[in-house]
Amino acid sequence: ALPFRIVLALLVAVVLIPGTCGFVLMFLGAAFVGWVLLLSWPRRTGPERIMRLAVFLLALALAVVQLFPRH
Repeated sequence: ALPFRIVLALLVAVVLIPGTCGFVLMFLGAAFVGWVLLLSWPRRTGPERIMRLAVFLLALALAVVQLFPRH
């Protein structure tokens, strides 16, 4: 439950804090998701791996969009 709360808090902070600070927070969230993905990789089945990898890539994409927003 704690990892979920950490990621949720980071996502809420990203919404409230735009720009470079938001990028750093989103990148930290993506790094956390990537770390959990790495730790759980051997125990996951194929579809579970794909879904967790998709969440990780989406978090990275959101971090890049936060850094370079469209005006």
